Amino acid sequence: MDIKYPVPCPLMGAEIAEEICFDIHCVVDGGTPERFAPKKARETPNYKQICKNCPYHRDD
Repeated sequence: MDIKYPVPCPLMGAEIAEEICFDIHCVVDGGTPERFAPKKARETPNYKQICKNCPYHRDD
């Protein structure tokens, strides 16, 4: 998918840059410890499922 950043993030409540999206993605997909995702994203209830359902969720 060709994603044009910044993109609206349902976890952050704002548009985010590619680097932030990637950090959240890595945590959600289990490749990176939770501390690397922004606190605001981690504090959102069901944040992993919300991220996976986002139309901008990365497939890499």
